[in-house]
Amino acid sequence: MRRLALLLRTTLVVPLLLATPLAGQQAVPLTFDWIPGMRARVTTTTEQSRTTPMGGGSIRTVASSLLTTEAHPRGLLLRHRRGELIEAEASGTTGIEGAGDVARVLAEAPHDLLVDRSGRLLEVRRDAETRARLRAALREMLAPASETSGSEDLTGALDRMLSDEALDADLRQSWSSAVELWIDAGLAVGETVTSVEEAPFPMLENRAVMMEMETTLEGYIPCVEGGAPESCVRLRVVSTPDAKDVRPMMEEMLARNFGGSVAGMPLELEGFVQTSIVEATVEPGTLVPHNVIVHSVADLQLTLMGQSVPTHQEMTSVTTWAWEAR
Repeated sequence: MRRLALLLRTTLVVPLLLATPLAGQQAVPLTFDWIPGMRARVTTTTEQSRTTPMGGGSIRTVASSLLTTEAHPRGLLLRHRRGELIEAEASGTTGIEGAGDVARVLAEAPHDLLVDRSGRLLEVRRDAETRARLRAALREMLAPASETSGSEDLTGALDRMLSDEALDADLRQSWSSAVELWIDAGLAVGETVTSVEEAPFPMLENRAVMMEMETTLEGYIPCVEGGAPESCVRLRVVSTPDAKDVRPMMEEMLARNFGGSVAGMPLELEGFVQTSIVEATVEPGTLVPHNVIVHSVADLQLTLMGQSVPTHQEMTSVTTWAWEAR
């Protein structure tokens, strides 16, 4: 989620290059094989924290929905219904008035994901009424900021937060982390593959950044506590944007969204470092996920009116799938 306080999240929608296993090792097949008629209760717990010289705080949400799958001429339709916000709380200065309402609308909003037969995401589907409710909740939350003196610098950022691309970014990221990232990875147990991949830059449309990635298949584990010992595999990818590649894009983002200033005060980028770790427990023969953890750490250094303003942010998201009849 993008916030006025530059609360940054990684969008990791990155296909892995096919990897060749080391000599003497056998690659573990990682193939998408979902079928119609699957059902699971999906629960996501997200915790975000931010620290700046002016203060900081944290936000925690727990949301749940019912996932079902249906046949579709283009592949498989994943339907999320009966969504609910189980918990939402904020502490410190991070909280924004109305954020709880936005979290509730997001949690309750029905949506569909259309994937092809290989598991790659084709479309995010939300009806017009749902998108209108989401935009209304966001506008209400952001109204105080938009009425602040100097807020004309934020017009571009607010418009992008209300775009279909921004509204759907978390859903695309979630599917990538759970399934798409691992399709046909071709890894052997204990093998780590280092690669450089191109990934969408989440704060600029139609722009990409190079990501340095290390992907490891850590080994076989039970899918659930007490389950068969080799029913799932544990996968891990560590990604970092290339510093030389990401800096000009961050500078462009600041210029486009804030016009190079905030409330008339000059704003400059000193540095930006971010690392994201995705850990997934999936069934190797089907890529049915049971647990996915995404952890992102970002350090942003800005200069405002000649004064250094460091911002440290961490985000952890834990998603579990409680499958029926598996």
